[in-house]
Amino acid sequence: KKIPRVKFFLDHLVLKLPLFGNLVLKSSVANFSTTLSSMIASGINILDALEIAMDTSTNEVVRKAIKRVKDQVERGISLSIALARSNIFPPMLVNMVAIGEEAGTLDEMLAKVAEFYEEEVDRTVDGLTSLIEPMMMLFIGGLIGFIIVAMYLPIFKMGELMK
Repeated sequence: KKIPRVKFFLDHLVLKLPLFGNLVLKSSVANFSTTLSSMIASGINILDALEIAMDTSTNEVVRKAIKRVKDQVERGISLSIALARSNIFPPMLVNMVAIGEEAGTLDEMLAKVAEFYEEEVDRTVDGLTSLIEPMMMLFIGGLIGFIIVAMYLPIFKMGELMK
């Protein structure tokens, strides 16, 4: 994972996983929105805020998307259009950023987006946890059943041989 191409490939692969990819993306969007909201609210200009948000991202695919967004914003394109062009960020984030830009409350909109996606991540994790518990019980029950059969089968075989 220390080689940049390998890390990018693995992060891209993680985002393509059926259930976990969506979870990782939502978590990354929540992290990005929280960081960007905090930076803008504290008075840091948008380019420096995007740079800091990029540095806090753990997913290489999202980092590169934020870098492309930052480059486009430097060229004068609005943040919402740059986010939409990235094709990584969900439409809800793009729409909320567009509303925040028009209303002049970008930091508040980003905070709301972050809160929404954090709740989504929590709900998804809770759902996964509730699915994993029964599967673990079945696995452990099957394992115990296998051990019991493995222990008693030789005893029953010895009983048959004694007849």
